[in-house]
Amino acid sequence: MAITPSQYSVGPGLQDMGLFAQGGGRSSGTFTAAPGGGQLNATLIQACLSVVSAATAADSVMMPPARAGEQRWISNMSLVAIQIFGDPRAGDTIQGAAGSTGISLPSRKTMMLFAVAPGAWQSMLSA
Repeated sequence: MAITPSQYSVGPGLQDMGLFAQGGGRSSGTFTAAPGGGQLNATLIQACLSVVSAATAADSVMMPPARAGEQRWISNMSLVAIQIFGDPRAGDTIQGAAGSTGISLPSRKTMMLFAVAPGAWQSMLSA
C-alpha cells in the first residue's frame, strides 16, 4: 500500500499544545471588559487564553474575525456576566446569532470559542 502525502502542511498539529497555550504567539493576563457594554466599544480579545474582569453586568468584549481553526478561551472572573460580541466589520456570528447580538458569559465561568468556518464562531461553556 502506497503512502500518499497528506493535504495538511508540515507543522505543529493539534497534539502540539505549545502553540495553543501561547495563543499562537500571544498569551494573556487580565483584560477589563468595556464598561457599559455594547459592541462598538467592546474590548478586543486578541490572545488565545484571556482572563476578563468586569465591574457591571453586560460589560463587553469582542472576538477577532473568525478564521477557521482558531480558538479562544475566555474566563470571566467577575461577579457579573459579560457580553461577548462577534466582529462587526466581518459580520461574524456566534452560535449562529448575529455578532451584534452577542452571547452572555456568566460570572465565574470559562467559555471556549472556536471558529468552524470563516465568520462563524461556536462555543462551549464550562460547568
